[in-house]
Amino acid sequence: SSAAQVQDEVSEFNRRGFPLDVIGLEPGWESRSYPGTMEWSPARFPDPAGFVHALAQRNVHVNLWENPYVAPGSDLYRLLGDRFGSHTVWLGGVPDILDPKAADAVTAFHREKHLAIGVSGYKIDEVDGFDQWLWPDHAEFPSGLDGVRMRQIYGLLWQKVLDRMFRAKGERTFGLVRGSNGGASRFPFAIYSDTYDHRQYVTALTSSSLAGVIWCAEIRSADSDEEWVRRMQSACLSPIAQLNAWDSGKKPWSYPAVESAVREAMQLRESLVPTLYTAFAQYRLNGIPPIRPMCLVDNGQETDQYMIGADLLAAPMFGGEKSRSVRLPKGRWCDYKTGRFVGSKESIMVSPALDEIPLYVREGAAIPSAPDALHVGGAAETRVIRCYGPGPWTGQLYEDDGTSFAYEKGDYGLFDLKVEGSTVSAVHLEGIRTSPRHAMTFIRIESPG
Repeated sequence: SSAAQVQDEVSEFNRRGFPLDVIGLEPGWESRSYPGTMEWSPARFPDPAGFVHALAQRNVHVNLWENPYVAPGSDLYRLLGDRFGSHTVWLGGVPDILDPKAADAVTAFHREKHLAIGVSGYKIDEVDGFDQWLWPDHAEFPSGLDGVRMRQIYGLLWQKVLDRMFRAKGERTFGLVRGSNGGASRFPFAIYSDTYDHRQYVTALTSSSLAGVIWCAEIRSADSDEEWVRRMQSACLSPIAQLNAWDSGKKPWSYPAVESAVREAMQLRESLVPTLYTAFAQYRLNGIPPIRPMCLVDNGQETDQYMIGADLLAAPMFGGEKSRSVRLPKGRWCDYKTGRFVGSKESIMVSPALDEIPLYVREGAAIPSAPDALHVGGAAETRVIRCYGPGPWTGQLYEDDGTSFAYEKGDYGLFDLKVEGSTVSAVHLEGIRTSPRHAMTFIRIESPG
């Protein structure tokens, strides 16, 4: 796509009322790819700084795809000198970024070409070579590692270098990487892969957090309206909600009969950002992952349902399913959308309509939300606290400035939410922010039964 085509697509998202926070540019943004130059294509993006700035004005961030194998003759190739592995990948040099000088060269290049103009993050592809498809076992690297050892950590090394770049800028990032391991839990990246079976994806989503890895959907296409909706619903209840239709060219509205159902799922995702953000903060503060497998909750064995934070239970539907069983943990549970009581510590059969997501809330929970948001941070300055069942209601809310690393020095606020009658109160627990920066109101979600 060209810069003008990307701008047109952002306009189409806005016109149709679909939330959008990040545009990811696949290989065509580069002047050459496979192997890559990691430089902007002058034909498609003649003014990269102006392009990134224009999107920022529309509350949309830019994420760049990179296959980290460098085209001979490119500026980065010359900067790296002889700091490459002995074998090429996609005919490109493999930077030995375990070597500090190579890592410094990569960092300087990216700062000048990308970070200086406002690029917000990266998708690092094809670093998942745990077998010999990247380079052979006997490959050698200037840092002293052989091919086997370098393959195991190459994705991790790239995360470390990119994280260091954004930290030096004082700006947070959240990106994608195709190869990772448990040592990456401290880095702001979600793993993705070519796994495309919907059930396998949900299994990976529920299980990966046990290894300290956050998993991401890769929704590309579908064989039916129903499958498109169900895949998008699962993506919208994941750590990163991603439509990656580089191959199919599909848009959220490409299946006209279910456009409204997909829009509703995406709007739900955006509204849940305050709850998701709090769950990520709890991950940092307590080590409890934002997506919690049932074995972590109550020793359950299910891999097709999971918790989002402490009080939301998601049970995705799959194409061809008209009903499914959902096991409810201890407590009384309500439907997220309607507030209808559904059961308590039992297995229930549910038959949701196509535009309905099996999403349940523990009774007595206070769930922070940002209704009507089309961008993160773009909603009104009010947090609506959704309350389920008879009161009083309790929950948690985490807030910081959303962009910097000041939270690491205590500049954040973690609050216990308490709702009694028509009064919402926030009891300060941690951090130097002693009151929420957002006004709060509440809505009681309940129905007979």
